[in-house]
Amino acid sequence: MIVGDYVPMFSTPIFIGKVFKDISPIIDECKKQQNLCKNGRTLSNRGGWQSKDITNKLLDDYILKQLNEASSLWGFKNKIKIYNFWFNVNKSGDYNIPHFHTNSLLSGVLYLKCPEGSGRIIFENPIFPLLESYINEIPRSQTPVSSYHFTFTPKKSSLLIFPSWVRHHVESGNFEGERISVSFNAFI
Repeated sequence: MIVGDYVPMFSTPIFIGKVFKDISPIIDECKKQQNLCKNGRTLSNRGGWQSKDITNKLLDDYILKQLNEASSLWGFKNKIKIYNFWFNVNKSGDYNIPHFHTNSLLSGVLYLKCPEGSGRIIFENPIFPLLESYINEIPRSQTPVSSYHFTFTPKKSSLLIFPSWVRHHVESGNFEGERISVSFNAFI
């Protein structure tokens, strides 16, 4: 190795994709599910509505190709299988507390509707506790090496795929209407 080279030892990848097809049928399915089950369920969500797990062939088609692309980029040799899907409908002020997705390898979210001011999704650096104890007081630039978190502002039709073990949360937003998304888990 030449002195002065930068070699990243480890990486925590996030795949950012985009769905180019018409997503309005999926929004219609979400609203149908919400009318059938008004209360939804509460897991990491505080406020808002979350469906029970759903099955949807159209969602499989939308997401599976990008899941396989992401898993291939990350070195997984086998095809990925979607474990579960669920809808999320948030209004201004709703949020999700920090959480992981257990019993899966990859997780993700497809944003179906995102008004301006929707809450951002924040991914925590997996070595955050070590960063905090070693470099908390050291002035530094925020880089992939020294940052405590990665922030993504949702946009309609954007798709995020990330390792299920990355802790994350969703900020409350200040917006008109609803933010609608589909979350999912997958495994090899």
